[in-house]
Amino acid sequence: MQLCPSVLRVVSEVEYDRQPFAELVGRENMHVANKSALEVVERVLKYDHGTRLTAKEAMQCEFYEEFHSHSSCMTDGNAHQQFSGTR
Repeated sequence: MQLCPSVLRVVSEVEYDRQPFAELVGRENMHVANKSALEVVERVLKYDHGTRLTAKEAMQCEFYEEFHSHSSCMTDGNAHQQFSGTR
């Protein structure tokens, strides 16, 4: 894949420091940004595909345990309506 020169220049010249996801947690999102949620986000957003979680691996993380316990709700296609706080 070839990038246009202006994009290549920006990508190669700018280096960003990694910002911990925990620093992005504030009062408005702390109810959903718990430790296990942040762990999943960090692990699925890895640039290196060899270390990045697959969707199947991510679903085995602690964050999704609540959903596994309600797996019988998922069979009718209305999973969003089965959980409180969702659509």
